[in-house]
Amino acid sequence: MKKAVFAPRSLLDLLFAAAVPALLLLRGQAVAEGVRQGLVFAGGTLLPALFPFLILSEWLTRSGAGERLTRPLAKPVARLTGLSPAAASALLIGLVCGTPVCCLQAAALYKEGRVGRGDRDRLFLFGNNPGLGFTVGAVGGVCGDRRLGFYLWLIVTGAAFFLCALSRFLFSKEPENADIPRNGIEKSGFDLPACVASATAAMVRVLGFCLAAAGLLGGLSFLTAHLSPLLQAVFRGVTELGAGVAAAAALSPRAAFVCCAFLCGFVGLTVALQLRSLADGAAPPLPLYLAARLCVSALSTAAAWGLWRFCRRAVPTAALTVPAAGLTLARTSFSVLFLSVLLLSAMGRLPKRQK
Repeated sequence: MKKAVFAPRSLLDLLFAAAVPALLLLRGQAVAEGVRQGLVFAGGTLLPALFPFLILSEWLTRSGAGERLTRPLAKPVARLTGLSPAAASALLIGLVCGTPVCCLQAAALYKEGRVGRGDRDRLFLFGNNPGLGFTVGAVGGVCGDRRLGFYLWLIVTGAAFFLCALSRFLFSKEPENADIPRNGIEKSGFDLPACVASATAAMVRVLGFCLAAAGLLGGLSFLTAHLSPLLQAVFRGVTELGAGVAAAAALSPRAAFVCCAFLCGFVGLTVALQLRSLADGAAPPLPLYLAARLCVSALSTAAAWGLWRFCRRAVPTAALTVPAAGLTLARTSFSVLFLSVLLLSAMGRLPKRQK
């Protein structure tokens, strides 16, 4: 008879199975407090910043409006990055809407057979960044100026796009229909109930991982109690992005800005698990994903440090700010554009009048 050999994965499973009950028994109150803090963050920041973009992503995917909206920019982006036009469109949507929108787009395109494995992996590695709503709302609030959140979104997005363009030399280019079953999402136009249902299912998964990480961090708070505020923010942010951003509020504005750049570039281990859960097996290896996110994090941190150090010293502070009227105009323009496209999509489904 062959002797049973415990693989490393089996050993990790045993350690995890023993550590979680022990943590709940010995640190139950701290775990509960962490979950309560996670609920406050999820209800006050994460849910309003992410859920509308998930609905928007579902509508863009199901109606095909995403490709039509990004068509003028998809071809130039495809030339710069080496992605297919469909993957370039998904990258643009993901960079604006944030994670996990690009993950959902990449998984849907891969299952439809419209992108190869190489393009799918690059979308996972570099297209899942914090969205504009999260950086402006959460990071801008921590830094004391929401406009700094907008600059941070530009920095992280630019770093991810730059590395995505460089990665074209590292990934093989596969044909769009290489051994891929065409069983993707059927284009159904503007179907609001289906969009909300799919977005809700994805949001529940995201909230589940967020609350689990918040409880874990609460139970392990005794390990970080003697660390400096910066190290506490980094430790919490590497595990769960929202917890790290909230902990960065104890830092100075400059340190908070640079720390949030590092955390937003890495996105967090919780987000990595979320993406693998949402992808249903269509995801790159986890070590490759973490290595790519560390590259984005390093580049974003260097850019944020340089922006604060050189630009703030070289020009007045007011020169680095965006007028409030400009932000209002941008929000209004986006709302009008969204409603116009929504109306055109709905009109496109009307039956044509026969002659």
